Amino acid sequence: MKRRSLFLSAAAVMMVWGLLTPAARATSLADVLGTTVIDDGLAFTFVSYTPTGTAPAASGVAITFFTGAETGFTLNASFGAAAGTTADGDLKYIVTAAPGTTIVDATLVANPSLGVGTGELGSVTELLTKNSFTGPTITSLSVINTPGSVSATFPGVSPIWVDKDIEAIGGTGGVSLSSVTQGFSTIVPEPTSIALLGIGMTGFLAFRRLFKRISVA
Repeated sequence: MKRRSLFLSAAAVMMVWGLLTPAARATSLADVLGTTVIDDGLAFTFVSYTPTGTAPAASGVAITFFTGAETGFTLNASFGAAAGTTADGDLKYIVTAAPGTTIVDATLVANPSLGVGTGELGSVTELLTKNSFTGPTITSLSVINTPGSVSATFPGVSPIWVDKDIEAIGGTGGVSLSSVTQGFSTIVPEPTSIALLGIGMTGFLAFRRLFKRISVA
C-alpha cells in the first residue's frame, strides 16, 4: 500500500508538471501574470507586476522564452524615462526546476543607456531568495547605467523567488532601457549524491525495522 501511494504521488507531480502552460503560448507579460509557464525543464510562476510612473503596463511588455545554454525569458518594452520623468516596474516571480533537477546559476542582461544630461539613472536590480520573497537571500544581480550582463552561481536550489526592479530616472537628458533578459541553468544531482541518499534511506529503514522488533519484544 505504501509503495502504491508513493507511485501515485509521483505520478500526480508529473501530471501537474505536464499540464503547465507551454511557453510558446505567451506573447505579453499580461498573458502570464497569475499563471505558471513551463519551458524546457523550468516552471515560471509570475506572481505580480507593478508599474509606476511612465513604466509600461503588463500588456505593453512583450515576453519571449528561450532555451539553450540557459533557459529563461526576455522582456521588451519602453522601460526608459524621458527627461523629467521616472519609471519603475517591479516583477515578482518564482522559478522551479523539474523534479530531479536543481537550479545552479542565474544571468541578468539589460541595456540601459543614459542621455546627455544630469541626474539620469537606468537600472535593473533583482534579489533571488528561497522559501519566500523575503529570504533567505541566495544572491543579487544588477545592471546599472550601461548595457551589461552579470551572473552568479550557487549550490543547487529549487524553487527560487525573484524580485526584479526595472527603474529609470530621466534626469535632464532621459534614459533608454528596452530589453531585460533572465536565464537560469539546471543540473541533475551527481550520482554520488543520489547513491548517498539511497544509502541513508536504506539505513533509516533498517533502523526503523529494528526499532519495531525491539518494541514488539
